[in-house]
Amino acid sequence: MLVQSILIAAAIINSSFKPEVLAVNTLATTDWSLTPIYSKTYFDNGVLKAEGRLLDSNKIGWWNFYYSNNNIKKKGAYLKGEKHGFWKTFYKNGQTELLLEWNQGLKSGWAKRYFENGKLNWVGEFKDDQKTGLWKSFYSNGELKETGFFSHNTKVGWWRFWDANGNILEEGDYANNQKNGFYKTFYADSLLKTEGYYFNDEPTGEWRYYKEDGRFDQVIKIEDDE
Repeated sequence: MLVQSILIAAAIINSSFKPEVLAVNTLATTDWSLTPIYSKTYFDNGVLKAEGRLLDSNKIGWWNFYYSNNNIKKKGAYLKGEKHGFWKTFYKNGQTELLLEWNQGLKSGWAKRYFENGKLNWVGEFKDDQKTGLWKSFYSNGELKETGFFSHNTKVGWWRFWDANGNILEEGDYANNQKNGFYKTFYADSLLKTEGYYFNDEPTGEWRYYKEDGRFDQVIKIEDDE
């Protein structure tokens, strides 16, 4: 009785997992316009240039792109012909260049770019193809170059800038991609050099100047153009 039950169960399992075979008489009615085709393109020297799937001439799914030396150039997915999801780009030597998220053809989410030596170049966030939120950029030696905020692709709020040795150069308020508000500049050793206010990228009002040893020097009043 037990053996019979096992045989019946095995028959049911085999039946449920039996693959379907496309009947020959259905090929004529298949809508091939809805069936992706695998596409490959090549350089003049015969090396593979790109590969992926096409549907109605639009790239879909995962695609790989190559340099003429066979190294991968970039890879990522398409949705109805638009970049979508995570993409990764490489230098010709194989080093990672760019990590970026896409949403139906628009840059979206956090992104990182690297120098060819592997050091981080910049890191920041995109929304609807525009820079937003906190961004940082670096020198090729790894030192921080600048940091601040973007809104709709324009600098806003407090920004700071350094030289390649890590010394602060200047810092201050931005609005509409221009210096607007309180601002400071520094000597090469990071001692305060000047401080005052900007309006639409132009210095205005009283500016305080300091000597290289840090002592106060003078106040200069900048008159606005009439």
